[in-house]
Amino acid sequence: MVDNVEFQVDWPSAPAPTGHALLDDTLGRLAIKIGSDFATKFRTDNNNEGDQLLVPTYGLAEWIASNWWSLLFEPPKDEYFQEDFDFRSRHWLGSARNGFALPDLWFCPAGEKIEIIGSAAHLRFARLDFLVEISDVVVGVAVLRDALHRFVQRVITRLDERGRRITPLHELWGAVRDTGPDAEEYCQLVGSLGLSPYEEHPDIDDILNRVYERLDPGIVRDLCNAADEKTFSSLAELAIGVAESLDSGQEARLAELLAVGLPPDQAPHAWQWGRQAADRVRREFHISNADPQGGQRFLATLGLDSVTSVGAGHTERIKGGVKRHNDRMQVAIFDDMEPQRRFAAARAAFLGWAHAVDDSHLLTTAITRDQQASRAFAAEMLAPAGYIRTRAANRVLSDHAVREIAQALNAPAGAVSYQARHAGIHVVGASGWG
Repeated sequence: MVDNVEFQVDWPSAPAPTGHALLDDTLGRLAIKIGSDFATKFRTDNNNEGDQLLVPTYGLAEWIASNWWSLLFEPPKDEYFQEDFDFRSRHWLGSARNGFALPDLWFCPAGEKIEIIGSAAHLRFARLDFLVEISDVVVGVAVLRDALHRFVQRVITRLDERGRRITPLHELWGAVRDTGPDAEEYCQLVGSLGLSPYEEHPDIDDILNRVYERLDPGIVRDLCNAADEKTFSSLAELAIGVAESLDSGQEARLAELLAVGLPPDQAPHAWQWGRQAADRVRREFHISNADPQGGQRFLATLGLDSVTSVGAGHTERIKGGVKRHNDRMQVAIFDDMEPQRRFAAARAAFLGWAHAVDDSHLLTTAITRDQQASRAFAAEMLAPAGYIRTRAANRVLSDHAVREIAQALNAPAGAVSYQARHAGIHVVGASGWG
């Protein structure tokens, strides 16, 4: 976790004119500082180094303002987000270059936190290299929000001082600035779908109103985090089905799990949080990290060792749901394969443990902190890395061996493969989570 992000900008006293008024008026020395690192640190082809870029700041400010709610609240929907052009246009800083040098930075919302990823990069057109790798950086939403707000407001003030008070940026920023607390939640939900709340989306609004009347807020939030504009309608119907199934879903006992203190979410990667939680549960439940029956013992303690499916055999982004009340929890899982149901049950246990009393949530594929951690927790509980190491000769496993281990553990082959890779074991022909 870092607690400071800064978009610093200084205005030169006599900038050279480019012939474009908005660019001339907002030409500034920009430095982006994340924690103790300057993401803007560069070296030119002439071996000049610095951390301030002399660039027009108008385009960057307009990009931030136009993508405000998605930039802060739209999580990646799956692990292939960097290949999604639409998501890329809203979260990759390179989308705001407009022919000028900006670093290779990603801002990936993950619930209450935002993960920042940056790569060293050579920009041939600018004849410079960005030198700093940004990894393992997590900031609170409020920290990034404040930093972006200060930067955009500084550009607006600069334009005002130069006599330019009517620009597209003024209009965009005025809409953001005038959004009151009563509209905040709507803007966050629409933004998490990758849409602007200031544009008309009648079909989306109709569905959102319907689910908001019928579903708990936690489920609505998880639905929007998992969906996009194209999938929202179908996933909303599935979420309604999950909520209806939860009322009569299988009940789990959480008392013993709740007695174990949940580790705070302070790890750089969400999977580390999930792994820490699994280690703590095993220690308190007296389960060895190499016990192939440890997952079964854990599920049995909670009464989740024989969860049945409540619906469709295959769902892309929503795997089930959980509804907690005090130390009891009801679970609804969609899958007709037992290893996947057990995996989902372990995920549900983590989500019930991690969230508040009287809270309901979906199990989704979204890349938010809690959903990622729940997957890592379930993988370690059902397919412990300590056991997998005992089955890996010379730290290598074939795909066939992975499936044999998965069958012995009654766990998804993808979870075994994932665990093996995180344990430094090479998997030949690695499979996915399924």
